[in-house]
Amino acid sequence: MLMAVAGAIALATGPASQSYDQTFVRSAYAGTLMMVRGAKLVRLKSSDRHVRAYADTVVADYGGASSDLLRIARDTGMDITAPSAPDDDFGELARASGAAIGPAYYRRTKADFHWIIGLLRGEIAHGRVGALRDFAGRQLALAHRDARLARGRLTSTLGKT
Repeated sequence: MLMAVAGAIALATGPASQSYDQTFVRSAYAGTLMMVRGAKLVRLKSSDRHVRAYADTVVADYGGASSDLLRIARDTGMDITAPSAPDDDFGELARASGAAIGPAYYRRTKADFHWIIGLLRGEIAHGRVGALRDFAGRQLALAHRDARLARGRLTSTLGKT
């Protein structure tokens, strides 16, 4: 879950420092990698076309966000080495199969979007690099949209919340 990323990459710096922006880049990059990896796992395991379609949406929406984020960081002169995604065994998602994968994916995405929305709001409020704040604003709108899609596609199709 992305909240594990938050523990691994704590926002330990003051909100007015460039280090805040650098920490945001590292956290958001690792988070988007985890979201994409989880969606690809679900895509392989699910037999439900709605669940697979939603996973495809996540891969498309967040797959390019990581590279955009690193490009912005480099363009603004940040010394950022692209972090790798933290290890995640995907717990419940890895163990679930068949019809159980949809509800498990919904529970995970619900927690993931809660975390990423908080991270993006923090960058918008405290970041100093305008291009990163703009990126966070665009991603925040996307995260809200995708969270609504998850509620609609995953819960109505599966009858689970």
